[in-house]
Amino acid sequence: MMNVSKIFFSVFFCFYSFGTWAQKSKKHMVSVTLPRISVIDIEPAGDINLLLENSSKPGTVFHSSTNSSKWLNYTSSLSRHENSKRIAAQLSGVLPDGIELIVIVKNCSTGRGQMGISSGEIKLSEEPQVIISGVGACYTGNGEGNGHNLEYRLLINAVKSISSNKSNSILVTYTISE
Repeated sequence: MMNVSKIFFSVFFCFYSFGTWAQKSKKHMVSVTLPRISVIDIEPAGDINLLLENSSKPGTVFHSSTNSSKWLNYTSSLSRHENSKRIAAQLSGVLPDGIELIVIVKNCSTGRGQMGISSGEIKLSEEPQVIISGVGACYTGNGEGNGHNLEYRLLINAVKSISSNKSNSILVTYTISE
């Protein structure tokens, strides 16, 4: 009888111990923080060369030069107090006399979230010009073919002011802000 009691007690102790151990659980908190993000990039890397092309027929206007090889990529998050962000462009440097630089910003069809809305065609100047507004929490995708396509166009605004063989380097700066 003593052996049966010991066996019963041993079996009871094992089941009780394993049963209690298997029913225990532990908890811990996980803190998630999303930092404020405002990142912008132009793809692919490298400069653009725009050249007014000569007309092949006497008495006709110069041909406008265009380039649409650049893409504006961005990632954005919003704080609780922000409604949206905007992206502005501005020139640094001096354009040749008689010439304007236009940027045409296409709407974004890649990425996810609340993409900004293009302002369309903008004449660039030394003052910041809003080219995209209403940017929310989003990302456009990265690299060429993602985000907003940028088309640059040189236009003649004063033919009598144009001087030949004059070349100027212009820096276009894009800024994302609240």
